[in-house]
Amino acid sequence: LHLACEEGKQKMVNMIIDYGAKINFRSSEQLTPVMIACSVHEDSILNDLIQYGANILLPGKQGNTALHIATRKGYQSTVQMLLDEIKNIQDQQIAIKEEEERERLEMLADAEEDEEDEDDDEEGEDDGGGGVKTEEQIEKSPEKPGVAVTGEGAPPAAPGSPKAGAEVAEATAVPATEAEGEAEGEAEGEAEPEEEEEIKGNKEYDMEVTILNQIEIKNDNCETCFALAVKMQLWAIADIYINLGADVNTIGLNGNTMLTRS
Repeated sequence: LHLACEEGKQKMVNMIIDYGAKINFRSSEQLTPVMIACSVHEDSILNDLIQYGANILLPGKQGNTALHIATRKGYQSTVQMLLDEIKNIQDQQIAIKEEEERERLEMLADAEEDEEDEDDDEEGEDDGGGGVKTEEQIEKSPEKPGVAVTGEGAPPAAPGSPKAGAEVAEATAVPATEAEGEAEGEAEGEAEPEEEEEIKGNKEYDMEVTILNQIEIKNDNCETCFALAVKMQLWAIADIYINLGADVNTIGLNGNTMLTRS
């Protein structure tokens, strides 16, 4: 894969990857296929590697990333392609965080709604139960002959009667709403793994990725990408980094600023 990238054999690169080549494999010089493609200005191959999911942020020898390599070579189009992909990663991570926050707020809202429903149910039981009638209330309430008294104030049914059997069945029956709630809970429990799978995002980048923190990465010589552009007098590329917010006062290995280098 490294050789195909170096020779610019795009079809061969795609075929080797399709056969299962490790796309982020490092050579003895700690170079990944992405770094090789950047070093030989093969933007079409770099684009294919990105589409296959290659990690463009891995550091190589002396701490240089693919962005350092493309900057040192002066390949502006390659630099811009890498920056565009870094922005895509950044936007993806932001979208995942927003989705997680939205789900967290929905869970809090559902919990508050459940608490309110429980409070309303308790108030309904306190107000609508009626309680057991006192003897004075029974004497004052006119009962029509032949009309059965129902509710909590009704006398217990005789054992063995059909009415007594109905009362036992009613007492032991599981409310429909409770059974439905248990069924919904089980269904939600089964759906949780799928929900977790949706928000995992790109596993290759387990750190927070922003354009700024990537262009500010220093290699073993304390050189940022902006510092390399200034060092190589690549003013067009240096201007790209300035517009992205690069620190123009960054200090190099020997305490030199960019003004000293320029």
